Amino acid sequence: SADSELWDLENCIITPHAAGASPKRHHRTVGFFCENLKRYLTGEAIQNEIDKNVGFPDVDKRAEDIRKVDTEA
Repeated sequence: SADSELWDLENCIITPHAAGASPKRHHRTVGFFCENLKRYLTGEAIQNEIDKNVGFPDVDKRAEDIRKVDTEA
Protein backbone atom coordinates (compact mmCIF):
# COMPACT_ATOMS: atom_id res chain seq x y z
CA SER A 1 0.00 0.00 0.00
CA ALA A 2 1.05 3.62 -0.37
CA ASP A 3 1.41 3.83 3.42
CA SER A 4 3.98 1.01 3.63
CA GLU A 5 7.26 1.88 5.34
CA LEU A 6 9.07 0.00 2.56
CA TRP A 7 8.66 2.97 0.19
CA ASP A 8 10.80 5.17 2.44
CA LEU A 9 13.67 2.75 3.14
CA GLU A 10 16.91 3.92 1.53
CA ASN A 11 18.19 0.33 1.29
CA CYS A 12 15.07 -1.11 -0.37
CA ILE A 13 14.20 -1.26 -4.06
CA ILE A 14 10.62 -2.23 -4.90
CA THR A 15 10.57 -4.65 -7.85
CA PRO A 16 7.86 -6.55 -9.74
CA HIS A 17 6.96 -10.08 -8.77
CA ALA A 18 7.61 -12.89 -11.26
CA ALA A 19 4.40 -14.88 -10.87
CA GLY A 20 2.22 -15.81 -13.79
CA ALA A 21 1.01 -18.60 -16.03
CA SER A 22 3.06 -17.80 -19.14
CA PRO A 23 6.20 -19.92 -19.61
CA LYS A 24 7.93 -16.78 -20.94
CA ARG A 25 6.86 -14.58 -18.02
CA HIS A 26 9.90 -15.27 -15.83
CA HIS A 27 12.34 -14.63 -18.69
CA ARG A 28 10.57 -11.39 -19.61
CA THR A 29 10.41 -10.20 -16.00
CA VAL A 30 14.11 -10.89 -15.44
CA GLY A 31 14.96 -9.10 -18.69
CA PHE A 32 12.81 -6.15 -17.68
CA PHE A 33 14.46 -6.01 -14.25
CA CYS A 34 17.96 -6.15 -15.79
CA GLU A 35 17.12 -3.34 -18.22
CA ASN A 36 15.80 -1.17 -15.38
CA LEU A 37 18.83 -1.97 -13.21
CA LYS A 38 21.11 -0.87 -16.07
CA ARG A 39 19.09 2.33 -16.45
CA TYR A 40 19.18 2.99 -12.70
CA LEU A 41 22.95 2.47 -12.49
CA THR A 42 23.61 4.76 -15.47
CA GLY A 43 21.29 7.50 -14.22
CA GLU A 44 18.63 6.97 -16.91
CA ALA A 45 14.91 7.01 -16.17
CA ILE A 46 13.58 3.56 -15.36
CA GLN A 47 10.61 2.08 -17.20
CA ASN A 48 7.18 1.86 -15.56
CA GLU A 49 8.14 3.71 -12.40
CA ILE A 50 5.27 3.76 -9.91
CA ASP A 51 4.32 6.96 -8.12
CA LYS A 52 3.13 5.73 -4.72
CA ASN A 53 0.82 8.73 -4.44
CA VAL A 54 -0.88 7.95 -7.76
CA GLY A 55 -0.94 4.18 -7.38
CA PHE A 56 -1.86 2.04 -10.35
CA PRO A 57 -4.32 4.22 -12.30
CA ASP A 58 -5.00 1.68 -15.08
CA VAL A 59 -5.75 -1.06 -12.57
CA ASP A 60 -7.84 1.27 -10.42
CA LYS A 61 -9.86 2.33 -13.50
CA ARG A 62 -10.47 -1.28 -14.54
CA ALA A 63 -11.56 -2.18 -11.01
CA GLU A 64 -13.94 0.79 -11.02
CA ASP A 65 -15.40 -0.34 -14.37
CA ILE A 66 -15.85 -3.90 -13.06
CA ARG A 67 -17.63 -2.65 -9.93
CA LYS A 68 -19.91 -0.52 -12.11
CA VAL A 69 -20.85 -3.53 -14.27
CA ASP A 70 -21.42 -5.69 -11.17
CA THR A 71 -23.83 -3.15 -9.67
CA GLU A 72 -25.72 -2.71 -12.94
CA ALA A 73 -26.28 -6.46 -13.40
